[in-house]
Amino acid sequence: MIKVNEIPIITEKFPNNETKVKDFAQQINSDKTLQVDYLYKNDDELLSLLFVKGRLDELNQQSTLEASNLPSRRLSFIKNLRFSKASLKFQEIEDVERPFGTSIQLQEQGNGEVLLKFKYSTDKDLVELASTKQRLDELNKKVNLFVWYMPYSRMDREIPGDLFTLKYVTDFISKLNFNKVSVMEPHSSKTVDLFKKHGVKIKDIYPTKDWLHEVMAKQKFTSLDHVVFPDKGARERYSDIDVPNVLTFDKKRNPETGKIEGIELKEGQVNEKRQCIIIDDLCSKGGTFMGVGGSLKQRGVGEVNLLVAHCEDAIFDGAILKQDSPINKVYTSESILTKAHPNIKILSLNKVSEGIHEKE
Repeated sequence: MIKVNEIPIITEKFPNNETKVKDFAQQINSDKTLQVDYLYKNDDELLSLLFVKGRLDELNQQSTLEASNLPSRRLSFIKNLRFSKASLKFQEIEDVERPFGTSIQLQEQGNGEVLLKFKYSTDKDLVELASTKQRLDELNKKVNLFVWYMPYSRMDREIPGDLFTLKYVTDFISKLNFNKVSVMEPHSSKTVDLFKKHGVKIKDIYPTKDWLHEVMAKQKFTSLDHVVFPDKGARERYSDIDVPNVLTFDKKRNPETGKIEGIELKEGQVNEKRQCIIIDDLCSKGGTFMGVGGSLKQRGVGEVNLLVAHCEDAIFDGAILKQDSPINKVYTSESILTKAHPNIKILSLNKVSEGIHEKE
């Protein structure tokens, strides 16, 4: 539980475990130093505390921290938040910490450099990332970071009532002072822009462009088949893909509810009875892809498959894997997916990070 001047901070979880934090700023009517109260329960909540401090910093608001039940191993994380004053009470019995969590893999690159491969599952993984980097700093290692899925990459703009959490996460990672950072398929250019503002050497890579040709070969694509972009964002993201018979759709959303109310074909002519591959960076429940797939089927196409770099476990909560789905197969990586299904075909990540941050 986190409170700012006795105001409880409201949080909820997105399907892939990212934390949505409601903006508390309008409830604060004080130009004095604010007190933040925090009762530690788990490392996931530590990231919520980071978001709260990030918002207070944006407001140039001085704040103090009263925290209890903290594990001593998280002292450095708390210190790095830089409250003007902190009163900390620690756990009487320390919980056990593993040397490195499953979210982190280390690979020696030579010349004293280490590649840290980071896989996000929950918010505590970001806390573990900071602890691991601190340990590597103590060993005088030069550390390069490779991020399979950029946490909070969908929260890439300021939305009234919610905190701009992508900004706070990129701030957090930037302050860890990695030598170089690479991100696989960020949801938008905002991720790269935010890192660059901190002077971070950042590279965004797009293996889906290579995976597309791999899937096309598996599906025995011909010159009459279609590569399909579900919206303008996907069309722009993969604008340099050179394939024939591109189809581009656009979706209409209700501005109040955010729900998709219509799917419209904006580019290309449909060849009946031909197969299609829908390509994008991220699938959650798959509502957009269901709409595009349904529209394609109505236009008389044959098999429709989906290719995405990142696939949340939330796909199992939608209709895309059901028997009557217009989508036949989903091709994706294990960047965030943890479950299996006969209709989900896993693409190898083995070659994606090869050569990343080696001598350039």
